[in-house]
Amino acid sequence: LEQVDIFQKALAYARVLGANVVGTETTGFTPNCGYGREHAFALLKDSVLRMVETAEKENVTIGIEPVAIHTLHTAEMARQLLDEIQSPKLKIIYDPVNILTLENIDEQDAIATQFLTLLGKDIVAVHLKDFVFVNGENEWRNIGKGIVNHAPIISWLARHNPNISILREGVMLDSVPVDIKRMRELLATNS
Repeated sequence: LEQVDIFQKALAYARVLGANVVGTETTGFTPNCGYGREHAFALLKDSVLRMVETAEKENVTIGIEPVAIHTLHTAEMARQLLDEIQSPKLKIIYDPVNILTLENIDEQDAIATQFLTLLGKDIVAVHLKDFVFVNGENEWRNIGKGIVNHAPIISWLARHNPNISILREGVMLDSVPVDIKRMRELLATNS
């Protein structure tokens, strides 16, 4: 509850600063935590309801980001959360990397298609980054130098949501020219 209170205060500051969207991820989920995903989802929903109440009052949108190892970990669960809360002030941040794991990386195109199909109209921003797995852990790479297939995502966005904010997350100053070049190539090829 303390984190929810802090987030609610941030929403009030966002309005004052003129920020239209405040992003967040959910809590991590450990399968042996003593309760199942349904209970974790109920706790998450309760917290998000409180946050949305404040967001509506402050006229600020919450962008919530599904992550494979968190409570909100799939497109289906994110769709369920949006459908149950039904607020125009609750949207999704899509970070393809955060929902990819060693177990599902070979299915990344199908996962992206499903994510965009289920949540596309509710996506408020997209994080763009790249990585490889090294000893089972994510190791960051320049865009186009890792294992993420960005082309179908950018193509979908160009057709369905061309004005969406695309954010390069985790940028290193020496990688900026490489990443900008690759982002321009992706946008030119898939627009």
